[in-house]
Amino acid sequence: MRVLSKNEIQTIQERLDRCLIAYQEIYDELLDQY
Repeated sequence: MRVLSKNEIQTIQERLDRCLIAYQEIYDELLDQY
């Protein structure tokens, strides 16, 4: 497994933010999967 760059993590966070996820725990779990 490779480590994501800061730019890749930021892109993933921006995409998750557009989903308007109401619960922080779900957001964190989705981000953690990447």
